[in-house]
Amino acid sequence: MSDGQVGARLGTFLGVFLPCLLTILGVILFLRLGWIVGHLGLIETWVLITLATSITFLTGLSVSAIATNMKVGGGGSYYMISRSLGLEVGGAVGLPLYLGKTLGVAFYLLGFAESLQMLLPGYSAPLIASISLVVLAALSLYSTRLAARSQLPVFGMILLSLGALALGGPPEDGFVTPTESSTEVTFFIAFAVFFPAVTGIEAGVGLSGSLRNPEHAIPIGSLGAIAVSYLIYMAVPLLLIAWVPPSVLVDDELVMQRLMPHEGFFYCGIWGAALSSALVNLLAGPHMLQQLARDRVLPAFLGRGKPGDDTPRVATLLTLAIILVALWSGGLNSIAKALSVFFLATYGILNFAAAVEAWLDNPSWRPTFNVRWWVSALGAVGSFTVMFVLTPSASAAALLVCLSIYLWLSHRHLGRRWTDVRTGAWLFLLRTLLYRLRDYQPDVRNWRPNMLVFTGAPTRRWYLVELANALSQNRGLLTLATLLRHDQADEQVELLREGLGQLFEKRKIAALSRVHRTHNLRAGMGEMIRYYGFGPLRPNTVMFAHDYQFDEAHDLVALIQDSYSDGLNVIVVREGSSGEMQGPPRRALHLWWGGHKSNLGFMLAIAHLIRHSEVWGGLSIEIQCDGPTLREGDNPSAFSDNLREMLAHARIHATIHFVHREAGESLGQLMQRVSGDAEIVLLGMRAPEPGESLDVYTSYYRTLESQLPNASLVIQAMAAEDLPFFDLFR
Repeated sequence: MSDGQVGARLGTFLGVFLPCLLTILGVILFLRLGWIVGHLGLIETWVLITLATSITFLTGLSVSAIATNMKVGGGGSYYMISRSLGLEVGGAVGLPLYLGKTLGVAFYLLGFAESLQMLLPGYSAPLIASISLVVLAALSLYSTRLAARSQLPVFGMILLSLGALALGGPPEDGFVTPTESSTEVTFFIAFAVFFPAVTGIEAGVGLSGSLRNPEHAIPIGSLGAIAVSYLIYMAVPLLLIAWVPPSVLVDDELVMQRLMPHEGFFYCGIWGAALSSALVNLLAGPHMLQQLARDRVLPAFLGRGKPGDDTPRVATLLTLAIILVALWSGGLNSIAKALSVFFLATYGILNFAAAVEAWLDNPSWRPTFNVRWWVSALGAVGSFTVMFVLTPSASAAALLVCLSIYLWLSHRHLGRRWTDVRTGAWLFLLRTLLYRLRDYQPDVRNWRPNMLVFTGAPTRRWYLVELANALSQNRGLLTLATLLRHDQADEQVELLREGLGQLFEKRKIAALSRVHRTHNLRAGMGEMIRYYGFGPLRPNTVMFAHDYQFDEAHDLVALIQDSYSDGLNVIVVREGSSGEMQGPPRRALHLWWGGHKSNLGFMLAIAHLIRHSEVWGGLSIEIQCDGPTLREGDNPSAFSDNLREMLAHARIHATIHFVHREAGESLGQLMQRVSGDAEIVLLGMRAPEPGESLDVYTSYYRTLESQLPNASLVIQAMAAEDLPFFDLFR
């Protein structure tokens, strides 16, 4: 348990209810509610208040569900979002939200200072706001609990002001009705003005790190504050509409001052609302910054806390500096809308997190305050809808900032020290898709290379990884398998799994990594070939390297036969000896074809994918035809015309060469002479005949192997799937 949790002393009333209520009962209640009532009338105002509060209420339900399902630490909304949707999403929302809270303090203090200028006209608003900030910051640095307790007199000031309004009435001299009518205001314009008043729920959640029992305090405190503030906001318009003509409500922002027995009661309300909102954000902002630092999103020194109660001193000092700069820089109105949007975005994402958790219904989702997933989803839709209806441009800018932070955090690969809902979401989606594909039958139109590649130690055979990635091209499934001796310790296997995952991620190889222990290399490979897969999604292609150290010389040939028998295409790859080559290889792929069409479609598919890969992009494809191996009766000229027509229909750019052996020259010598300097040589293997013994097929393979040229990369391919591969290009 952290020091912060040990020193936590705040209960439901001081820690959640009061901060939420005081932030909701803000300056809009005293300065703008009358203006809204004057434009809309009583009924529409009630509809507006109910609609706005309902979004906050739905968010309160979602927050309560999340808070009662986890041990809530410091950071408020950031903590809950990051632990539900992941660190990247939490940081993308948390950083802008912290900035919004911080600059919000400047707005509240400037509002307080401008009202105080009426009594102290000789002092500038930034100076008054700065002095007030220093006092509030000193209070929060000394003790979070004492700062929270200081809200009690502020709460008293607001209650005194509201009580004076309830006991007041219209002035004895009445009101002077304005002679000119004001500009008409629509419902949505009024909604845009009012909605920031009900975003105070975040205030109580922001002090989660200083709560004695956040799982209990957050639901009761936040929902209680929403209910009480709703009753107050519904009652005040009744008094206003009864005592004040609508035209006066529209034109006089300080009309409440004239309804109270003395104007001092009005200033108590205004000052209490401004100071309470400033103090709550000044308390919550540094706590969020502290948690961001402890999660390694920000530098670690910002996460330091005061011994005992874990007050975020360093984070508070930085927050104080930012606010002081904002107070004296001016021009805050230009970014006010964009900042308020971050609160709505936070509401939407909190609702979304609760909806996803409830929808997936993982065994770990056991909140004591249960909310249906569609309720939270409704809150998410409402939050994002209101956000874009009110300020579309600011909303787009805010989301762009959040997306940029998300990409930045994703690029940093901070790693996770806790589990979140993303794994459950992917598993749910995978389960759904696998069930949808249970009757899947391979067809050439939707064919993708779903490859099982036996890499061994990947760094030793990186050419195998590169070739497999080139053929996959992030479209097919790719599994890179490493087999170990059966006596390898569990710790070594786990370290290897982690290392391979980091290696593939670093080199941007989109693949699954599989580490398997076995007593025998051939037996282990055979087991994976027969049994590896995901329901209906099994590998359709197996890739071997030429240089495995098997126990028996024919083990590789046996695996080729077994793969073909199981209906899996086979690719065997050999890397050439660079020491025997004269200069760099020629940028060409030589496809050797003896006239049999069975393998041609599969080989052309391989050549096409290689040519369009990042590593071998732009290679020229040259089809080499050995005249003596053409079937008897084939006319080379007619054969060439048919092949060119076939390639034209397939939209494959390739050149065709008929090569002839010199006197006494073997096929292997011919291929070495023609293709020895090519970057890639691709040739086919014949399929095993039905009932053909391992010895006979091994003899064929050894003969073929002896004829392979010493090119940079030699690929032997054999199609086993019962698919018309050539139709891939039609």
